[in-house]
Amino acid sequence: MTAKGYVNPRLLGAILWLINVFTLSAQTYSLEDCQRMAKENYPAIKRQNLIEQSRTYTLANVNKMWLPQVSVAAQASYQSDRTTLPFDPEQVMKLTGGASIDPVSKDQYKVTAQVNQLIYDGGQIRARRQTESARSEVSQKELETTLYAIRERVNELYFGSLLQADLLKQNQLRQALLQANYKRMKAHLANGTASKSDVQLLEVECLKAEQHEISIKASKEAFLTMLSHLTGEEMSATKTVLTEPDVLKWANSSMVTRPELPLFEAQRALLDKQYKQLNTGLVPQVGFFLTGGYGRPGLNALNNSFDAFYVAGVHLSWDLSKFYTIKNNRRLIKTQHQFVQNQRETFLFNIETQLEKQNRVIEEIRALLKHDERIISLRTSIRKAGEAKLENGVYTTTDLVNDINQEDQARQTASTQKTQYLMAIYEKAFIQGTIK
Repeated sequence: MTAKGYVNPRLLGAILWLINVFTLSAQTYSLEDCQRMAKENYPAIKRQNLIEQSRTYTLANVNKMWLPQVSVAAQASYQSDRTTLPFDPEQVMKLTGGASIDPVSKDQYKVTAQVNQLIYDGGQIRARRQTESARSEVSQKELETTLYAIRERVNELYFGSLLQADLLKQNQLRQALLQANYKRMKAHLANGTASKSDVQLLEVECLKAEQHEISIKASKEAFLTMLSHLTGEEMSATKTVLTEPDVLKWANSSMVTRPELPLFEAQRALLDKQYKQLNTGLVPQVGFFLTGGYGRPGLNALNNSFDAFYVAGVHLSWDLSKFYTIKNNRRLIKTQHQFVQNQRETFLFNIETQLEKQNRVIEEIRALLKHDERIISLRTSIRKAGEAKLENGVYTTTDLVNDINQEDQARQTASTQKTQYLMAIYEKAFIQGTIK
């Protein structure tokens, strides 16, 4: 405070800001914190474990195809006729030394158990296992692209809240200037060197500045409320401080590493595995089988008593019908390959277009920023000169209010353009995928 009771508005504004930040025990978050929390809070993140579990179960089932395949069957039947020998019973007794052969019963019973063991499958199980792994990888990459999109929404809310915080600081500085001049004008009114309307004009401006503060705080609270919903963390204007991100480290990056690119690669890898699986389907399968059972009759059809039996051997199966569709299936996979490649090229083309546009935005804001400090400095000098002129009676209160408002507008413009610059660089990094 000077001898005339004048308070340095810059110092007062800094004091008010420090009080707001450090006396409220606020929780501090960075942009990276919010991005991480939003990802962890997003419901789709649960699919990550589900995809991995599904992959594990599917591969375990495929591997079990090498295990012996066991089946059990039971059958009871009654038939209208039965097998008989084309001989006279007396002739049969003479041929068998007096023994008779009982006819087979019309009611028959059988219980069997069969074991099939695959010996050679031409690589079908291995190809199917590789295909399922590739399909799981595609699902994971699709999820990563979904989760990556959350960053853009967090980005908008985070920088929107930062901008409101900057505007609030500028508003507090404006209020400090208006209050200081309001008190000085009241003193002049008491001394008879100012009119009541001059005091009232400054009071009106003080009230308008307070109204603007309420509006800014409401906007900031709205941004933080939406950010809370995304991150799952409770945030408010009085308990949360968001730090300014160091985005300049991404300003000169040119590499595109978006999660969509690994997704395209995973899709092409899946198609390659499916192509190989088609070829293995043309190969015959060889296996061993063993069938054991108990019933009436057994393997001896002339024995009408219950008996145990078994049959063992090697079987070969070859599905020749797959040769009918193999060419079209191969062409279909090649067409899908071309489709994925076209998607990748289209995606990169759109990315390049967006980057060109974003680079122009960054350059435009950077050019504007070069003049902000000078404009603020000039507006501050004009306002101080106006205060001195008002003291000497050669300046009106309306002129001074206009100078204060012009200085405030210059500061608000600078704050807005600074935040827009940081946001533009971050948006470029988001488009490129360089933020990990």
